[in-house]
Amino acid sequence: DPENTLLAESLDHHLQKIGFIGYVAENDPKPGLDIWDEKIFPSIDDCKGLIVLWTKDAANSPDTIYKEIEYANKKEKRIILLAEKDVEIPTMLQGTIEYMTIDETIADYDLVRLVDTIHNLYKLGSF
Repeated sequence: DPENTLLAESLDHHLQKIGFIGYVAENDPKPGLDIWDEKIFPSIDDCKGLIVLWTKDAANSPDTIYKEIEYANKKEKRIILLAEKDVEIPTMLQGTIEYMTIDETIADYDLVRLVDTIHNLYKLGSF
């Protein structure tokens, strides 16, 4: 979600510390290319998993995120959800995946905790 670009950039920063590369569409300028077919979908094709930062802003305008989740599901990618407390989880994800919920708005330490959890799961072979 564009309103969460700074959070996504911070998450990418923490992922890079453990050797993973995050993707933030807003930081990938490709003038003249189709945003979905030549930018976002290929990035999902190449990923191990889609990390969704589910915030109040995301829930208020979820169409783009839903499109990413649907495509990732179609490609059998792992979905990792970090949700703010009291923000309703998307119906398409309810009861299908375990997710992390935080008490307030997502902060940097929540991203670090998420990355640490992802790293530990990766070492166990879950990705």
